[in-house]
Amino acid sequence: MKMGRIASLTLLLVVSLLLPSPGQARVVDGIDYRTGDVVFQQIGGDLGRLVQGITRSPFDHCGIIIVNKNGSVDVLEAITRVQRTNLEKWKARGLGQRIHLMRPLRQYRRHLAQFIEKAEEFMGKPYDRSFNMDDESPYCSELIYKAFLTATGVALAPFQQLVELHFLRHLPEILILGRGELPWKRPLITPAALTRSPQLQLVHSEFEPST
Repeated sequence: MKMGRIASLTLLLVVSLLLPSPGQARVVDGIDYRTGDVVFQQIGGDLGRLVQGITRSPFDHCGIIIVNKNGSVDVLEAITRVQRTNLEKWKARGLGQRIHLMRPLRQYRRHLAQFIEKAEEFMGKPYDRSFNMDDESPYCSELIYKAFLTATGVALAPFQQLVELHFLRHLPEILILGRGELPWKRPLITPAALTRSPQLQLVHSEFEPST
């Protein structure tokens, strides 16, 4: 009985060390990361190049920073599924390991715990390659947009429709994603749109200012 109690206490300690704490911060390679930061990268590949092309931006992927109580840093992301990925592994996936780090404005600090909580409700759900705004399979920027909106009541960026973006050179890929149809009116939230959000401030960038 005593051994079982010790094992239970040990498990609780391990779990508590991995839980995020609002305001938790960690400096890694001279960069100040805080729980609730939004981080962007360029990973390339067919889908990444499509996102870059239609938005005319280098940013094709994004996630949410979580600094755990033990000091480790994760990125909560929708990639093949919604998951946590260690920051160093996440950076290594990006071209040139470059990042673009943004932080919710001061007035949203009290909402950061709920922001993380709402994003984690999607854990394990598959990535949506057709970019529908449903809750069954989110894509990367959709995950961030929905979690922030639910936590704060504020939209990070306005929706765009495919017809408003630079789609002409990418019609074959879009037809594949649309399963033979062109989803002109489908509302989209792109990583590039999030980088222009007035609710986020730039903390650090390894991309050229013009990007």
